[in-house]
Amino acid sequence: MIGAYTRMVLAHSVKTNHCGVCHLYEKQDLPVPVYKCVCNCKGSSKEVEAQMVLELTVEAKRKYRFIVSFIVANDNSSIRALLYHSYEHLLATMTEFVWSHAAPKEDSKLGPKLRDTDKLPLDLQHPEWLADPMHRTKVVMS
Repeated sequence: MIGAYTRMVLAHSVKTNHCGVCHLYEKQDLPVPVYKCVCNCKGSSKEVEAQMVLELTVEAKRKYRFIVSFIVANDNSSIRALLYHSYEHLLATMTEFVWSHAAPKEDSKLGPKLRDTDKLPLDLQHPEWLADPMHRTKVVMS
C-alpha cells in the first residue's frame, strides 16, 4: 500500500500458496516433517490478491489508523466484489428495512441474480476506484 501524498509504503503483505519443502516431500511420496510451512493462503493468484487487498484495507484502519480512500487498479472484479459491505450484515444491523426495489428473482440456470460476496466490515467505508488504463502494478492509496 502506497500513500498518495507521501509516496511511501504504508503497509505491505506477502502471500504464498506454494511451499518448496512440502512440494519436495510430496513429489518423493515421503511424509512431510513437522516444520513451519510458508504457505499462508489457498486459491489462485487472483483470489489471493483480492483477499490481500481486503486484509490490508481492514488492517490499515484497525492497526495503522489510516483509511484507504482510493484504489488505483485495472478493472479487477474480484477485488471490487470483496470491498463492499455485505447485504446480509447491513440487514442484520437494521431494525426496520423496506426494499425500494423488487427483490431479485431466481434464475433456474444461474441461481440468484444478486450474489452477496462482499466482505468489507461495516465500520469501514468502501474505497473509490480510479482506473489504471496501462494495467500496471496495483496501487492502494490512503
